[in-house]
Amino acid sequence: GPYTADNKDWNQPYWDRLHTILRHAGEKGFVVEVDLLDGWVVKHALHGDVTMPWPDEDLHRAMIVPFSPSTQKWLEKVVYETCPYGNVIYQIGNENDLTPGWSETYERAVFDFVRQRQQREDCSSIVHMVGSNTSDSSGPYDYFSSHTAGIDLKPIAGRPVSVNEYNPHLA
Repeated sequence: GPYTADNKDWNQPYWDRLHTILRHAGEKGFVVEVDLLDGWVVKHALHGDVTMPWPDEDLHRAMIVPFSPSTQKWLEKVVYETCPYGNVIYQIGNENDLTPGWSETYERAVFDFVRQRQQREDCSSIVHMVGSNTSDSSGPYDYFSSHTAGIDLKPIAGRPVSVNEYNPHLA
C-alpha cells in the first residue's frame, strides 16, 4: 500500500510502481482515472472493516472542510505523484456522498485544490479533467461518474457521464 508497514511514512516502492503503471498506460494510449480520496474506503475504515493509518480524529474529519491534516497530506501526495501525467483524470472520490460529514463544500474544495496544485511547475502545466461521483450535479466538475447499471449516459449540466463501476454487477 501507499504507507510503510509501520504507517509512519510513504512506501516508496508503491509510488514507484504507480509511476510505472501510469507511464505504461500512457504509452499504450490509456487514460487512468485516479481517485483522490475514496469515500468507500473512508466509510469502511470508520466501520472498522478497512484500515487507514490516520488518527481517529482525522478519519472522522476526512471529508470535512477545512481538510484534516491527514486529508491534506494525502491529497498533496496523490496530486504531486500523478499530476505530471497527461493521461490521468481525477475522480474526487468514489461514493463520497455516502461518507459521514461529506458535503458539496468538501467536493468543491477538492476540485479547487486540484486546480490550484496544477499551477505548480512540477505538474507540467497539465490541466486534468476532474470528475465527481456524487449528487452535486451543479458543481464545477468536468465530468460525472456513476455506478448505475443501464444509466442513461446523457450529459449532466452539459458535461459527460461515465460508468466507473456497475453496482449491482452486470451478468
